[in-house]
Amino acid sequence: MSGPSYAICAITSFVGLIFTLYINRGRWTPGRAGTAAAFAFVGIGMTLSVPAIGAAVDRATGLNELWRLIAHLCVMGLVACAETQLVMLAFPPEQARRRISMRIWMSIAAAATLTALYALANLHPGPVTFNVEDARIPAVSAYLLVYLAAFVWYTVDIVRLAWRFARATPRPWSRRGLRLAAIGAGFGFLYCVDKAAFIVGYWIGFRPAGEKTISAVLILFSCVFCAAGFTLPAWGPAIDVARRWAGRRRSYRQLYPLWRDLIQASPDLVLDSRLDHGRAPLRGVDFALTRRVVEICDARLALRPWISAHAITVTGEPARDEAVRIAAGVDARRRDRMADDPDTAPITDPPGGYDGQVAWLVAVAGVYRRLSRDRALVGTRVTTPVTREAP
Repeated sequence: MSGPSYAICAITSFVGLIFTLYINRGRWTPGRAGTAAAFAFVGIGMTLSVPAIGAAVDRATGLNELWRLIAHLCVMGLVACAETQLVMLAFPPEQARRRISMRIWMSIAAAATLTALYALANLHPGPVTFNVEDARIPAVSAYLLVYLAAFVWYTVDIVRLAWRFARATPRPWSRRGLRLAAIGAGFGFLYCVDKAAFIVGYWIGFRPAGEKTISAVLILFSCVFCAAGFTLPAWGPAIDVARRWAGRRRSYRQLYPLWRDLIQASPDLVLDSRLDHGRAPLRGVDFALTRRVVEICDARLALRPWISAHAITVTGEPARDEAVRIAAGVDARRRDRMADDPDTAPITDPPGGYDGQVAWLVAVAGVYRRLSRDRALVGTRVTTPVTREAP
C-alpha cells in the first residue's frame, strides 16, 4: 500500500509543479515561488519514499536510509513553504517578514538536528531503521521526536492560519482552496499522531502492526488536499467558466423550438442566415445565445398583431401564459389571420438583466415545447375569437 500511495503523491506533486511553472511564467512573486518550491519538495520526498527508489538511493550512495533523511527534510521544506505563504497573506509585510525569518531559522535548526541525529544513529553497530521499529534506540527516538515536533508545529499553524484567512478573503476559490489546504494539514497532523502512538507502543514493548499503511494513507490524503488547496485559486475559476459555457450552450439548445417557430413566422428577423442555427456552437456560444435571444424578442414583438387580447386565459403562471400567447400568435400567423383586438399588454421584462432574460425565455420555451406536443390542446385553449384577413 505504501508504494502506490507515495507514487500517487509524487505524481500529483509534479503535476502541480508543472502547472505552477506554466501559469506563472514571467510573472513570479515570492508567494508563487513558494508554491513551486513546496511542490518540488513534496515531489522529491514522495518519490524517494517509494520503496524501490529509496533502496536504489541507498545502494548508490552506500549510506543507510539516506532516502528517509532527504524525504523528511523535504517534508520540512514543504510545510515551511506552505506556512510562509499563509503568513504573507495573514499579516502586514513587516510583521510577516519577522515571522517568516523566525520560521526559516527554526527550519534550518530542525534540519541540522535531524542530520546530526541521523549520523549519530548510524554509529549503532546494527542496521538502523529511522522509523517506529527502532524507536527504542535513543538516537532514532530523538530523531523521530524532533521530526514530529516540527511537523506538528507547522501543521497546526497551517490549519490555524488557513482557516483564519479563509474567513477573511472575499474570493470564493481562495476561500475553498485555503479550507482544502487546512484539511490537508489536518491529515498531516493525524500522521504525526499516528507516528507518536506507534512510537509509544514500541517504547513500552508492544509492537503494533500496520504503521506503514496508515501513515501512507494519511500522507496521501494530506498531499492531495494540500496540492488541490494551494492551486485551487489558479484553476478553480476555470470551473466557473466551464459551468457557464455549459449552461449557455444548454440554454441555446433549449430555446431552439421557440426560436424556430417564431422565426418561421418572421424569417426576415434572422440576423445572419449563413449560420447553422440548429446546432449548439462549441465556440462563440455567448455571441450565439445573445443573437438567439435578440431574434426571439424581435420576433415576439412582430407577432403581436396576430395575438388577440381576449383569447388568452390568465392562469397565474407567467411562463405558461406567455407560451400560450406565442403559440396562439404562431398559429394565427401561419393562417395569416390577424386579430381584430391585438394584444397590447406589456411584454414581460424579467429582473436579473441578461441572465434573467435568458432564464425567463428558457422557462417559456420549456412550456412552449410541452404545448407543441399536443397541438389540439393548444388550439382549443388559444383560438382567436374574432379575426380578419391580413391586408
